[in-house]
Amino acid sequence: MRRFALLALGLGLLVALAACGETEPAAAPTPEPATPSPEPAETPEATPTPTPTPEPTPTDEPPPDDGVDEVTVYFARDHDSGVWVEPEVVALDEPTVAVARAAYEALVAGEPREPGRMSLAGAGAQVLDVNIAGGILTVDFNDALVPDEGLGAAYEEALVQQIAHTGAQFEGVDAVQIRIEGAQVESLAGHVGVEDPVAPDELALSPITFTSHFSTDSVDVGDVAVGGEASTFEATIELQLVAPDGSVAEDTFTTATAGGPERGTWEHTFTLPEPGVWTIRALEPDPSAGEGRPPFEVTLELEAG
Repeated sequence: MRRFALLALGLGLLVALAACGETEPAAAPTPEPATPSPEPAETPEATPTPTPTPEPTPTDEPPPDDGVDEVTVYFARDHDSGVWVEPEVVALDEPTVAVARAAYEALVAGEPREPGRMSLAGAGAQVLDVNIAGGILTVDFNDALVPDEGLGAAYEEALVQQIAHTGAQFEGVDAVQIRIEGAQVESLAGHVGVEDPVAPDELALSPITFTSHFSTDSVDVGDVAVGGEASTFEATIELQLVAPDGSVAEDTFTTATAGGPERGTWEHTFTLPEPGVWTIRALEPDPSAGEGRPPFEVTLELEAG
């Protein structure tokens, strides 16, 4: 019995030792308290970027607030080859914003600066009204537009083209309606119809013009560049430089940027070696060898000093 008691005691001790050697399961980690997500910051309202005001595109119309002090007017030139029209810049006595009216008033005043140019309007001609609408410039004259002695067909055509070209230079104008004392008329002098708006005719322009200088302009001794517009055969312009003593100092030619019937620009530099009045002659070539109309010719006098 004692042996069984000892055996039982030994077994109890072994069980107790085994129980003491077991590892307790690890306790689950206590979760850290969740860090609260920061509330999204309020987004400040964006300040709207002001839209820049676009700068206006420069145009010829309308004129500056204080107006313009010069206008382009088309005058006539009577030549053996025909009656032509050509532009001239006219200085105004005072600035104006009524540019078209000022141009027509200068046309009827008939005071071109360049010798050989003239207006074919009558001495008592007046501008009554000018307006532009739908591509048509309407200009109203009094009944003195045509001189008392009347106009032949070539001169009447030139007067009509003076009026048409002067009006067509303005932006948006395609043709010019001529009225007399507020009424449409069939013709100004019985040769040329003007009941409908008249478009400018490029062939009415002088075959060669000087636009760089006026005659009697003063220039320095030495090189001087002259130029203008032309519509000539094969774009050729024959040029002569005539010295103060009347001798031909230079005989040459130049070429325009376009040949007839198109219209181009041209330029040539002459040397004026001494003081005095020098004359530049510009002539169109004669492809007909004398069988057609006389070739057109125009001169410019410059005083070198």
